[in-house]
Amino acid sequence: MRSSACKPSGFTLVEILVVMAIVGLIAASVVFTVPSMTRDETTPQTAAATLKAQLQWARERAMIEQRPLGLLLNTEGYEFLRWQQTEEDWRWQAVNEKGLAAQDYQDNLTLEWRIDEPPFIAQEKQLENTLFSPSDDNDDEDQPMPQLLILPTGELTQFSIQFAAPFDTEPSYWLIADSAWTTRIADSDETQ
Repeated sequence: MRSSACKPSGFTLVEILVVMAIVGLIAASVVFTVPSMTRDETTPQTAAATLKAQLQWARERAMIEQRPLGLLLNTEGYEFLRWQQTEEDWRWQAVNEKGLAAQDYQDNLTLEWRIDEPPFIAQEKQLENTLFSPSDDNDDEDQPMPQLLILPTGELTQFSIQFAAPFDTEPSYWLIADSAWTTRIADSDETQ
């Protein structure tokens, strides 16, 4: 008599999970070994494109987390900030995530910008001196305040930021937000 026992065929769940883990590790190693541009290789056009991509990522993060983000600009770079609660109160704090990493161009690029303040900020500045006396103000003066706001609705402060190479060695590029929802990159000829 022959035994009629069936041999199982196919893969077990454990085998599938092991294969998925191996594929995940390989994909992660590829991501970490892709070379990024160094500061010396950064051009005004690539810097504008990088900030545009980072702003899109920041908008998505602000909408998902339902918490505003900000962009703190200086003449040699920028840094993303998140509105977070600390032990004492709410403050703007630096974001330390790979997709929103601070950029410091040092002497390779310079930034100039124009920010159109949202109406509620202008109203707050008008009322600032009438509602509170200087002694009522308990804000820290050294707290970083972003020039550009990214609201939880995904809206951006309207702005234009110029990325220029030193000594005009390359054409400058602008990152422009004409509305609260769209950003575009323009070269020097398009902005005049």
